[in-house]
Amino acid sequence: TFVDIPGMVLVDGAPVGGVQVIFHPGDPTRNPASGVSNEDGSFRLTTGTHKGVSPGEYTVTAVYPDPSVVPTPQQKMMGTDEPGP
Repeated sequence: TFVDIPGMVLVDGAPVGGVQVIFHPGDPTRNPASGVSNEDGSFRLTTGTHKGVSPGEYTVTAVYPDPSVVPTPQQKMMGTDEPGP
């Protein structure tokens, strides 16, 4: 069972886009859920190919790419233009 839970990323009360949000389950047998915030700060989670997240306890991390790093066209094409968590 997966639950669709919307979220917002705010810094000092202002919305931030482009932030990767990862929910790490407390149960190591379960998969993490993740999403990327839109320019209005909103995000929705997916778990693998499922929309939403399964109920439970999670540790949440947020990864924001360094805006001073400009990816090459090859990095963009290969999907490696942003550093991972």
